[in-house]
Amino acid sequence: MRGMLPVFAIGSLIALLVFLFTQKGKATPRAKVTASVGNKAKGEAPKAKVSASVGAHAAPAVSEQAIIDLITYKISSAGYPLQFAKMWVCVSAHESDDWKSELFKRAHNPVGMKIPSERQSLRNGSYTIGKQVYSMYPDLRTGIEDLVLYLKSQNYPVALAVNPDALAYFMKQKGFYSDTLENYSAALQRKWNKFFANR
Repeated sequence: MRGMLPVFAIGSLIALLVFLFTQKGKATPRAKVTASVGNKAKGEAPKAKVSASVGAHAAPAVSEQAIIDLITYKISSAGYPLQFAKMWVCVSAHESDDWKSELFKRAHNPVGMKIPSERQSLRNGSYTIGKQVYSMYPDLRTGIEDLVLYLKSQNYPVALAVNPDALAYFMKQKGFYSDTLENYSAALQRKWNKFFANR
């Protein structure tokens, strides 16, 4: 019926609201944390250093669907088309190993965002893995909001929502990743197929 949300949309909205409610107002103790992060390629375990105004801690367990819904909601509510928001869900899934990476869990960093030098940032600290320094956020919502600031500062055109190849090409021009264009584009296509091909 017109004007009524489908049942699956209501379920997703409830999951999103529960997630936002559980994140709101959570206090994090002040701390400087050092944790081990393995380096499979070199067989080493370099230290991951965290420095922030508030301490890093593992994010509470959140369902994959709630993460997808939150990223989609935050980006689309910033004025971007739904298809574009879904593409960035794929980027986030790829960059964070389907939201299981240490950076995602402890620094609430959804896309491997580094420390920006020429734009406003919502980060509240930094998270270092090896020689790489990444932005750290107080919660996932803030991490996604900072991604939106990045998208606007870099003038990402909404036409890139057409396919993973177009987005991967533009991201490569912006220096977002160091992998080859072919590899990154293929990775985004795999994530699209996994999360959105049958929806």
